[in-house]
Amino acid sequence: MPELAHVPAKWVHAPWDAPPEILRDCGIRLGTTYPRPIVDHARARERALAALKTVTAERQDAAAD
Repeated sequence: MPELAHVPAKWVHAPWDAPPEILRDCGIRLGTTYPRPIVDHARARERALAALKTVTAERQDAAAD
């Protein structure tokens, strides 16, 4: 992606986590020249694990009956 051409390798896969001065030096303005993340993957993972735990517990309860 041309927008990420000047982003250091450390930040290229998650430029939104880069310090503001790095983004500024690379010409990136989140939400303007490069999109902000749509999904917070850490939060989505937590929700998915909680849902799995609930479903697993319900299945175990149903099997015990």
